[in-house]
Amino acid sequence: MFFTAEEKLVKVQNTVCELRKNVRELKTVCVMVSVLACIGLAVMCVTGRGAKK
Repeated sequence: MFFTAEEKLVKVQNTVCELRKNVRELKTVCVMVSVLACIGLAVMCVTGRGAKK
């Protein structure tokens, strides 16, 4: 199956678009996990559960 140059260009553009969306979603998930981890550490420090006995 052979593609014309225009078809190849459209296929590459669609692929780049999809990758950009995936990267944006991944960054959002990383930020959410980081915020939850910071909140968890703060709660542990405030309640004293993170302190050594």
